[in-house]
Amino acid sequence: MKATFTLILSFLLTITAFAQQPSEREDDIYSNLEISLLTCSPGDELYSAFGHTAIRVNDMVFNYGMFNFNTEGFYIKFVSGQTDYELGVEMMDGFERQYERRNRSVIEQKLNLTNEEKAALFNALIENTRPENKTYRYNFVFDNCATRPRVKIEECLKGAIKYDVKEENESYRKLIEKYVGEDSWIKFGIDILIGAEADKTASFFDRLFLPDELMNAFATARRDNGERLVTETKEIVSQDKDEDDDEDNGVTPLAVAVIAMTIISIASLLFPRKLKALDFILFLATGLLGVVITFLCFFSLHPLVGENYNLLWLNPIHLIIPLTIFIKKARKILMGTYILIALATAVAISGYIYLPQEFNIAFLPFMAIIVVRALSAIKTLRQK
Repeated sequence: MKATFTLILSFLLTITAFAQQPSEREDDIYSNLEISLLTCSPGDELYSAFGHTAIRVNDMVFNYGMFNFNTEGFYIKFVSGQTDYELGVEMMDGFERQYERRNRSVIEQKLNLTNEEKAALFNALIENTRPENKTYRYNFVFDNCATRPRVKIEECLKGAIKYDVKEENESYRKLIEKYVGEDSWIKFGIDILIGAEADKTASFFDRLFLPDELMNAFATARRDNGERLVTETKEIVSQDKDEDDDEDNGVTPLAVAVIAMTIISIASLLFPRKLKALDFILFLATGLLGVVITFLCFFSLHPLVGENYNLLWLNPIHLIIPLTIFIKKARKILMGTYILIALATAVAISGYIYLPQEFNIAFLPFMAIIVVRALSAIKTLRQK
């Protein structure tokens, strides 16, 4: 905090020095401020996959995307939706160097603000740097590094801003897919964890949680007097496209799922009584995933994770199998569990079209594996 205070104090002294007459009004001091919206392209890490937004004030950058991996209980807090982010302040040259090293572009949009509006925005940002104000409860969709700058800028304009609103029939899931790919392992994992809420249509303003969407909205925005909100747009850090545009030749989730389904189906026909170890591993994995999904559904504060129909085929009940599969006296429990699992997964498969949640296409072969193993085990148990 001491470094931030020193940085801001130095900056205030600098802009004050620009005033040519000692008697100049405070308004004239704020006229020396140039305020811009900075939009950074997506990065390779998951937390940076959707890009980033910050506010530039002359040579200072106000960044609402600061967090600390070393915070006590960080990962538990992240899963439960209790991650705290904070506003950080840094010099523009250091900010640029960071994105140059990461090969991520930075687009600057200079804002058309009056001196009064500049003062309101700058003072609001300074107020947010105070220790008691700088931390906020991060929310991926509703309160993040893009929504905070938008709200601050709109507040300084007192709502005197009009966007060229174009509603598009896209869900949150489809918006996320644009950044992580349609058939990637990241998309596969996200589709397991997010539920039916993610398939609701995102309105124009809902979409502005994404930095690129916010940048595009600002590009068309106008003040009440008809003037454009953005006076100039330029790329201040360029991205080496050749470096980042290499095709991903890795094996896709769908390919893995189809191969696994084929092998396990054949093995189930040839060796129906010799696959207990496989069932132990399979239902341990699906059961543990079910525990995670259940926790997210009922206890996490994350948006989009509630009402998750993946619980039909990834369920904590699956854990009964590895707990009892090697116990001879647990035959009835095993039989009942396998029947329940087969029925629930069959509902998920049949409901692929009519359930109010979009399933990843790679889920279907994995669902088929669960049904095949459950039915094979039921047949084997009945023959004993």
